[in-house]
Amino acid sequence: MISRFFLLFIFLTASPLYAQTDSVTTALDIVEDFYAVTEKQTGGLDGGEALQKFRKRALEEKEKTTGELRALKWSEKPGTRRFNQVHKIVDAYTGSQIEAVRGLKTDLPAEETSIDEAVKKLTELKASGLKELSGTLETETYEKKGDKPVPIIDRSPFETEPDKDGGIWYR
Repeated sequence: MISRFFLLFIFLTASPLYAQTDSVTTALDIVEDFYAVTEKQTGGLDGGEALQKFRKRALEEKEKTTGELRALKWSEKPGTRRFNQVHKIVDAYTGSQIEAVRGLKTDLPAEETSIDEAVKKLTELKASGLKELSGTLETETYEKKGDKPVPIIDRSPFETEPDKDGGIWYR
């Protein structure tokens, strides 16, 4: 009884791990990590209202992006097309967040060096995230190789190849 429970437990915990190799799940992790790093990098800044607006906008962008990715997971079948759409969404999100952090430079001139460091860190994170996402293309576009199709009409074993004579129609 215990061995059956143990096997069932292993099967149920291992199966979701295998399923998480698609591009959408990887992209969701990248977006969540990117948002967390953005919050951490801008957390120590003194910006008042401008920083509050930035954080609110960053949270809204993250929620919108994760919603798009979840919808894409259910609406598109795995393949190159879905991968390209996911890559485009993640690239646009990370780029817009980097530009938003860079835009804080005009609102917070006293924190210019901290903002430059944050932009550098986020740019590196974007590059590594997109590289990780590109690694999922292989699993996303897996194609099953089937057998050679069987012809609909069988020829007689005594018949010659169709291109050598006219076949059944020219006997």
